[in-house]
Amino acid sequence: MAKKRTEVLVTIKEWLTIGGGAQDALDDPQLFSAIQAFFESSSEPGTVSEFPPVQHAFETFSEAKRSLQSVFVLQMKRPTIPHGLQAQRSQRVKKSTRAKNVITRLPPDLDCMDPEEFVDNLDGMASAAFSNVTEEVIFSFLYRQHSPYFSSQDLYITADLLEVQSADRTGWFPNREMATNEELVEIQTIYTHILEVERSSMISELSHDSLYRLLPPSVRSCIRAYTLIRKWLISKLVAPRIGLRARQARIELLLQAIELARLRNTETSSSAQQPCVRSFVEAVTMSALLSPECRLHHRVWQSVALSRNCTCDSFSSLLHQPFVQSVSSQESLTVDMGWLLERIIEISATPDILDASSREGQQLINFDKRR
Repeated sequence: MAKKRTEVLVTIKEWLTIGGGAQDALDDPQLFSAIQAFFESSSEPGTVSEFPPVQHAFETFSEAKRSLQSVFVLQMKRPTIPHGLQAQRSQRVKKSTRAKNVITRLPPDLDCMDPEEFVDNLDGMASAAFSNVTEEVIFSFLYRQHSPYFSSQDLYITADLLEVQSADRTGWFPNREMATNEELVEIQTIYTHILEVERSSMISELSHDSLYRLLPPSVRSCIRAYTLIRKWLISKLVAPRIGLRARQARIELLLQAIELARLRNTETSSSAQQPCVRSFVEAVTMSALLSPECRLHHRVWQSVALSRNCTCDSFSSLLHQPFVQSVSSQESLTVDMGWLLERIIEISATPDILDASSREGQQLINFDKRR
């Protein structure tokens, strides 16, 4: 028991020093008082077993508690800025510089570049889009997944809007009817939902704008960048009079770019089939390949499948045996804004826990949702 308590104290110490806990305690008087009450209370038993391992465990616990108390006092005087934030800020500056170099040149020529150059170009465009977002960072799962820099206010506004929209049972139903022809069906993404659905009547806003128009400008700029780059990629894939081989080479380039993006965002970097955080490059490239305009070129897709020794019945079969097996750069790519929005909706849709055994049926806070 003492060993487990010591591990809890170590976790609290990390939260205070590198997790932003000191600032949380300064901002929340109740939390500050609770931590002080914990240090003032005596959580150690009156009698300790004479068994040496037990004595050693309780001594370790007492030392960890004293160390935590001294760290808490120091952090309350001057909270430290975590090194992780400084590293991400420097990484963002580097990406922003690379983005400026990309967007000042002409659009990349798909016929004269390899997959790594193509991925770096698209990631530079994504970094340029995310550069409009302010640099105030909050500690959450978004930070741990190499997300761009969002202000806490933007995230709060976005999460609140998406949560209320999800509370409406028909909030995510589009107004227009979808195409019934299989060749013209557009595969829906979070971007199409955000752009097409009307805001729910449960959202108490004075204006009558759509849900997309209610989002913070920084989020809208990322969605706008995704839409523009997707249209540009589709125009390159379906360009007239480029020939069968040139069109096949462009599709193959985008397929290898997806494999490369997955490898760079996979922690082990051993297989593109492993789950990973979806990057902007993967999202916009795959959406362009799955567009109705690109799917109409049946003969090109048959040639691509033949070169990959598979069938083109599904997109996963084309990527089952990836051509790209290694990457020269281990730097993670910019996360997809749609992936962030999906995770926010997933957390917002999680119901709070109702503990029937508690006094007067008290409703408990869902930590995973509210953190």
